[in-house]
Amino acid sequence: MDIDLRPWADGDLPLLERLMGDPAMTEHLGGPETPEKIRERHERYCRSSDSGKDFMFVIVVGPERVAAGSIGYWEREWQGRHVWETGWSVLPQFQGQGVATRSTAAVVERACAEGKHQFIHAFPSVDNGPSNAICRKVGFTLQEEVDFEYPPGNSMRCNDWRFDLFADGRKMRGEEFDMERISRKEGAISFLRLASSGKVKEAYRSYVVVCFRHQHPCFQGDAATLMAAMEENAAANPNKAIEIHHALEEGDLVAIHACVKLKPGDLGIVTIHLFHFENDRIVELWDVGQPVPADSPNKNGMF
Repeated sequence: MDIDLRPWADGDLPLLERLMGDPAMTEHLGGPETPEKIRERHERYCRSSDSGKDFMFVIVVGPERVAAGSIGYWEREWQGRHVWETGWSVLPQFQGQGVATRSTAAVVERACAEGKHQFIHAFPSVDNGPSNAICRKVGFTLQEEVDFEYPPGNSMRCNDWRFDLFADGRKMRGEEFDMERISRKEGAISFLRLASSGKVKEAYRSYVVVCFRHQHPCFQGDAATLMAAMEENAAANPNKAIEIHHALEEGDLVAIHACVKLKPGDLGIVTIHLFHFENDRIVELWDVGQPVPADSPNKNGMF
């Protein structure tokens, strides 16, 4: 499928209404915008290229150049320096076909050609699996989890993904990069997020081998037993959440340091999961946990 980017134009308001006025399309953005907000956003997009600091595009596909979504990049200040930020949205009928991945790669190439800022960032919600996967495929590096208020009054937990335009940009221009690559570290994080959100079967189907081994004294050690326990825990704690604090990858081993909160307001349980991978599948898991105490003599905390 041919994919191209064209500047945002006055006639693109209907596209924006489909992207920003639909509850499903804005699930990870705090919900749909009002018609007035969409109109304001459209007018801002139409003026975007005038400043040289903001660039918004329509993603067009096929010989008929059908509008498939939006993408852009703009200047912002982040952690004391000026950087680019990028974001995208693709209509449902064009999802899962590499449209967003290839469009994001095209935007990264444009930002690289600007030669203005060293880094371009993306901040997808931690729960937005497809957008986080796009960042991985294009070559962004996960930095950390951050909290944003977007829109005002709505708290969002996001992943900070960063692409080094001065270093990685040269690789992108000179090499054919693998759109499908995924690090073992990100596979382990995805497994834990899916399981914590109640999507236990999906987590096992996506990442775990049949002959999986679980090294823990309270379980039988097979995949079925652990999966059943995870499903039971998820059903008993529907508001459970996991916060990833550190993730380390060395060879076929991945270590994840996290805090699991069974319900809002919990102090949580500190966990360490050590995964053993073969290729892109988990074959073995060691895990330990410790409840966060209400009182502790250690002023440094547990993270």
